[in-house]
Amino acid sequence: MFIEEEEEAELKFDQIEGEWQELAPGVRRKAFEGSEPVRRILTGHRDREVGGFWSYKMNAHAAHESEGWERRGFALQECHTKVRAFYGQPEALEIRVDDEHVSPRGKKIVRYFLDDLSVIGGLEVRMEFKPLELLQPAKKLDPNNERSVHRHKKAGKLRRKLRLVRQAYRLSGLVWMLLTEREMDAMSHPDVIEDIISNGGREIDGEDLARVCAALVAAPDRQLPMHRCEELVHKSDFPRGALLARIPERVLCVDLREPIDEATMVRLEKL
Repeated sequence: MFIEEEEEAELKFDQIEGEWQELAPGVRRKAFEGSEPVRRILTGHRDREVGGFWSYKMNAHAAHESEGWERRGFALQECHTKVRAFYGQPEALEIRVDDEHVSPRGKKIVRYFLDDLSVIGGLEVRMEFKPLELLQPAKKLDPNNERSVHRHKKAGKLRRKLRLVRQAYRLSGLVWMLLTEREMDAMSHPDVIEDIISNGGREIDGEDLARVCAALVAAPDRQLPMHRCEELVHKSDFPRGALLARIPERVLCVDLREPIDEATMVRLEKL
């Protein structure tokens, strides 16, 4: 049996506990109750940038392998009010393939760890975060340059693998999305996300929050400029931070694509 080696800690795959569940013909999954991570990526990877993103929305760490894209993906979901919950490394797939197709009789196996499972509204959405450069190298292929040839071959293998992963999830009736910086840029500005994240956990007085919410309920479209909301926060050394910290809690929201200033419109997401 030929096993296509995943470059991201593939050797850990066989160490995952639990039983395989058949999702579709040729597709098996391992997952734990409560969407606990199936892979511990914060140990044993000296050659890989890893970290643990603390989520106030989830009151837990979300393990990631890159500050540049996986962490950014988690941070975006921390701040996006439509995301009710998200889980890192929640499942592993074993996909049998025959050439370019998933097949229960396939003699090759593709192994895959899912980056993220998000709950958006009542829908579960599975997400893979990858930098565009790994999928589509910016520099054209130079057949006389060994590094160029290697980079393009690696990108081709990754694209093929993700095509098979997409096919496996479609056959299983599950929603799966690939997000690069291009898609994340369309949804948010990195500086705005970091501004919100840096204020995570900041407390707000109950009376102040009630005052802000009441004003927003009475306002057109349930929104007011930031400076007006700040004026309603009386018991904080940094009113704006106290307001921004309510975004991961899905109480308030702002446009994640525009810089935050005194004119930023703050909207009431829920009471």
